[in-house]
Amino acid sequence: MSSTAITWIVIGVIVVLVLWIITIYNGLVAMRQRVNQAFSDIDVQTKQRHDLVPNLVETVKGYAGHERGTLEAVVQAWGTGVSTSPARRRSTSYVLWCRSAWWREATPAVGDRRSIGVATLAGVYGHDQVVATDMGGTSFDLGLVLDGRPTVAEEHVIDQYTYRLPHLDVRSVACGGGSIAWIDGATGGLRVGPASAGSEPGPACYGRGGVEPTVTDADVVLGLLRPEAFLDGRMPLDRDAAVAAVGRLAARLDLTVEETAAGILRVNNMRAATVIRQQTVERGHDPRDFVLYAFGGAGPVHAFGYAAESGVREVVIPLGNGASTLSAYGIASGDVVLYRELERSLLAPFDGPALATAVAELRDAALADLAATGVTGDAHVAIDALMRYREQLMHSLEIPLSTPVDGATLLADFDKEYVRRYGTGGTSVFQAVEVFALRARVSVPGGIPVARPKPAAATEPARTVVYWPGHGGTTTAVYRGAPPGTITGPALIELAHTTVAVPPGATLTTGPLGELHLKEF
Repeated sequence: MSSTAITWIVIGVIVVLVLWIITIYNGLVAMRQRVNQAFSDIDVQTKQRHDLVPNLVETVKGYAGHERGTLEAVVQAWGTGVSTSPARRRSTSYVLWCRSAWWREATPAVGDRRSIGVATLAGVYGHDQVVATDMGGTSFDLGLVLDGRPTVAEEHVIDQYTYRLPHLDVRSVACGGGSIAWIDGATGGLRVGPASAGSEPGPACYGRGGVEPTVTDADVVLGLLRPEAFLDGRMPLDRDAAVAAVGRLAARLDLTVEETAAGILRVNNMRAATVIRQQTVERGHDPRDFVLYAFGGAGPVHAFGYAAESGVREVVIPLGNGASTLSAYGIASGDVVLYRELERSLLAPFDGPALATAVAELRDAALADLAATGVTGDAHVAIDALMRYREQLMHSLEIPLSTPVDGATLLADFDKEYVRRYGTGGTSVFQAVEVFALRARVSVPGGIPVARPKPAAATEPARTVVYWPGHGGTTTAVYRGAPPGTITGPALIELAHTTVAVPPGATLTTGPLGELHLKEF
């Protein structure tokens, strides 16, 4: 190819890029004009902030006073909520921002309130490191609590769009009770999900016309769910329909119906354990240092499997029978929390007085935000430095600031966390470390106590045969309600909204607040 042709190709690429930049910029300007026309008292700024994020962002600096409802509807369409009044801050999400000067959180979006509930209970139970897992009918959701606080993600991808909006970090995968088991035509292997039977028609055992084998059907076939005890007996299940659905899959695999059902559970548990490893091991955390909380309707049934697969040593079913309603508990019990960010560029070695001045400025502003909401109570302020190697736009770390503020300690903490996260070979001796923002978290306890249930009376358990994966058919004790003290598996603990499966050799202990501790599985 001649040099002239190469030159024209380069010119063409540059022209296309320039046209794209002009198109994007004009689109942002037009959007700003439309919003300003609709809300005259909103100051919308279109800014290109390559020093903070590698894309164009919109920053909303204020919001309407008399048109809050309309503005909230607009912003909800953009994928977030607006905290419009102190009263509503208990039920809405963050004020819209994208690396702006400030943002607020009340209780996060509904799906994330589980993390708030888990963090609250973790403090009561004395657990600092928690893997929170919710397995329901269609999905398996996971979040982490590190040092007593739920983790925050900086961005979220919905379809093809990336929203740079801090939110509680909850990851999901389609492996719930309604996930459909099927055979991969290319490999002949057993697969589970992502397709789900949903609630209508639901699993075959629901008796609503479903014919596809699901995880719940496998539970019924194995005996982990007894048809007459489902939902405390209010919704009897059709075991024959479950056996027929799983049996059709078993015939194609040339296995027994029990072996196929056990295989469905193993595959489903493997998918859940993979998400746990991604959020722990791949982020530099050892799962053995965590306690796994299992909730949702299907979580306590399968926790022994995916916890063992991921390396976690202890499972807690929080609130006992209330484990399936943890989102509601999170709404009621969550602390009032406000966040505020201060953009400040500081290069290592850090100037101690300049860093201390920025921290004091941010602390005062965050407390002023809290006072403006009308919320009273004992406020706790924690400040993190958002740090990275200079110009490392796609990676940053939150490093807690010590008291008193010390630049040398902050730099050492950054190096330590970077090595833990990325390994000893990940650090750079040629790039300067920078603080590009400070983040304050102001919290006031919600003050909702954890109820102390009345201890259950000791009763003689019933007996049934359960086909435990890896053990085969085994006579298993069945308890209606949480038994007092400690029991040894195999056992099923049938609660009103879920069942806790205790495999052979494992132990289950009922805690003083009604929580259940599963170990040695």
